[in-house]
Amino acid sequence: YKTQKFTDAGVTTTKASGIADGAMAGQRFGFRGTEDLGSGLKANFVIEQGISMTSSTLTNARTATSAPQVEAWGTSGGKSSTSLNRQSYVGLSGGFGEVRLGYQYTNLYELSTLAGFNIGSEGTNGADTAHTHGSTIVGGTRANGVTYITPTFNGFSANLQYGAGTDQVTAESSTLAQYKNERTGVMLNYANGPLTTKLAYTSYKNGTAGVNTALGAIPVVTGKLTQLGASYNFGPAILAATLNNGDDGAAGADNAKYKSQQIGVKVPVGAFTLIATTGKA
Repeated sequence: YKTQKFTDAGVTTTKASGIADGAMAGQRFGFRGTEDLGSGLKANFVIEQGISMTSSTLTNARTATSAPQVEAWGTSGGKSSTSLNRQSYVGLSGGFGEVRLGYQYTNLYELSTLAGFNIGSEGTNGADTAHTHGSTIVGGTRANGVTYITPTFNGFSANLQYGAGTDQVTAESSTLAQYKNERTGVMLNYANGPLTTKLAYTSYKNGTAGVNTALGAIPVVTGKLTQLGASYNFGPAILAATLNNGDDGAAGADNAKYKSQQIGVKVPVGAFTLIATTGKA
């Protein structure tokens, strides 16, 4: 049972109470498998689907963490009226690292949400903005493309990504709108003892044009996002934080700058864990 209350500039805007799910992360179910091909090679696959355990439609809905889960509000609240493909990709791994092809988590999502630098809910101000605004300007938290993950050397590794957002990289038609949708990203990782840190940069070139327009003539804007995250385990406590800086690529006065940060601490106390987190955007 959960009670949620959200305020904006000191004025209560929404509140809800009742049985809810996904307080710390969106609910999902999935399948994953590995086939040993010999000589150190393995074929891998992952399929994940968003669900809502408290919805009458179950697999035809999904819940988020940063808004009241009111089914009647649909996508304007924390419960979507449609389900969500979280990941569906195939891959090959071995001594060279791993290559993945398909619909998968982007570097943006890996750093902002999955790496453990965000202690607490995605709904924390700063953490939530990194997730939502970053998704808008650099192609999504999950997207189509190719990912290469290097082997780890002395604690260092890298994730290289190329692809689109949730669609194709380019498309043109004599009867439909044309578009470009190109996403490039790199994330450097370091983990050694109590310290873990990641630095990511994503560039997203995108634009649309009417029918019968050559792809080369489409006006393209380039959204950019730089992210830094780190955590340190002091023993009695774990401290973690993220910094985010980017813009949407629009020209002149229309250019929207973007900065946010959040910091959190986790303290084990016997069988309990105390969590505190704050952020700013």
